[in-house]
Amino acid sequence: MLSNFSVETAKLIAICTFLVSLVAGNVHQKMQLPLDPVTYCDPNQKKGVLTIGMVDKTDRFQDGEAAFILKQLHEIESEAKTNDHLTIFKIGPDVKRFGTPKPFFNMCKPPDGSEANGISEGKIAFQRNFEKKFKTPFENALQFVGREEQYNTSQIFELTASLKNREEVQNADNIRLIIFSNGVQNSVGVSQYPKSDVYFK
Repeated sequence: MLSNFSVETAKLIAICTFLVSLVAGNVHQKMQLPLDPVTYCDPNQKKGVLTIGMVDKTDRFQDGEAAFILKQLHEIESEAKTNDHLTIFKIGPDVKRFGTPKPFFNMCKPPDGSEANGISEGKIAFQRNFEKKFKTPFENALQFVGREEQYNTSQIFELTASLKNREEVQNADNIRLIIFSNGVQNSVGVSQYPKSDVYFK
C-alpha cells in the first residue's frame, strides 16, 4: 500500500506533467505561422510544387479542345499534393507587355480529409473546408476555358517573361509551367523556349 507521501507525490507529478504539456502545446500553437490570407498556403509545411497553367485564348478552340484542356487541368488538381500551389492564367488581351494579369486561380491545396483521423482530427470538417475554400473556387475559375473568345495577338511570351516577378515564383523550389495553346507561335518548331523548360499541349 502506498503511503500518503507517495500518493501526494504521484498527484503532484501528474499535475506538473499536465501543466508542462499544456504550456508546450500553447507555445507550439503560438509558433505556428498563419495561413496566407489569399492563397491559403501553409508556411509551417514543406513547400510544395508550384504548377502554373497558362491557357491561350487567342484562337478559338476546335471541337473537343476545351474539354481536353479542362480534363488536363482537373488531373493536375487531382494529382497535386497537400500544400502544392496551383496558379491558372488566361492568355488574352489583359496581358500587358511588362505586367502580369491577375490569375484566375491562385491557391495552395489544403488537406482534403483523406488522411485525417476521423475521431481526433475531424475528417468531415477537413472535407467541408476543402470543398468550400479550394475545390469550388477551382471549378468556378475554370469556366473561362469553355467561353468563345478570339484575339488578334497572343501575349504568351510577355506573360511567360513576367512570371519571374511574381512572389510565389521567386520563393518556389520546384516549378512546373504548362502552356495550353493551339497557336503556331507556341509550337515547338518556332518557340523561343527549350523543350525541357515548357510542356506544350
